[in-house]
Amino acid sequence: MKKIIMVLLMFMPLFANAQSYQKLEEEKADESPKMNTLFGGSGELHHGGYGGPFVKVGEIEGQTAVMMGGKGGWLINHTITLGIAGCGMVNAPTQKYMNADNEEVEASLRFGYGGFYLEYINNPASVVHINANVLFGWGGIIFDEEGDWGGFNNTDNNNDDFEKKNPNVSYFVIEPSIGVEMNVTSFFRIGLDASYRFGNKIGSNALFRDNPVIKDYKIDGFSGSLVFKFGAF
Repeated sequence: MKKIIMVLLMFMPLFANAQSYQKLEEEKADESPKMNTLFGGSGELHHGGYGGPFVKVGEIEGQTAVMMGGKGGWLINHTITLGIAGCGMVNAPTQKYMNADNEEVEASLRFGYGGFYLEYINNPASVVHINANVLFGWGGIIFDEEGDWGGFNNTDNNNDDFEKKNPNVSYFVIEPSIGVEMNVTSFFRIGLDASYRFGNKIGSNALFRDNPVIKDYKIDGFSGSLVFKFGAF
């Protein structure tokens, strides 16, 4: 019995040291920095979202284009947005060309596009911060010869009349942008964006393809936007 007690007494310092070492390791773990992740610095994921209108001013083949639209999306961890956006031209610049009857006409331009966008917001907690996004979408332009939105407002016109009188084309659109925005309140932000629109023609009617004036018409160009965002950031 005495031998057993002596052996236990000999190992007691080892047990004490082991417990002290375990406690020290636990304290170090508590003091060590949290792992940073793409969608949450503490491993937690924050969800939010916003929506709102915007006004865009730019150019199309030297013509001034004033567009209005809206955008909104799912905001992940305050910094990444997955959303949709769309806009249409509210002014109607004109373009002269020879129509199918070999007459010179001055058509009103009707243009719009929309799609999905991905946005990154840098340092969103700062009152003023920057963001960058890119939109992938589709759009189209119509040369409205009759000035009535391509006959859409005329119930007597059928689809054949529309195709004959209104050159039109559809585009695949990519539009990257960079901007600066300000946190006005906890639920409202206002921003200014600068963007460049790339358009790749994906379809057109025969009147568009065969017209020497407009067959190579492009929608590429710079734009500036005033953006309003309302939501949970």
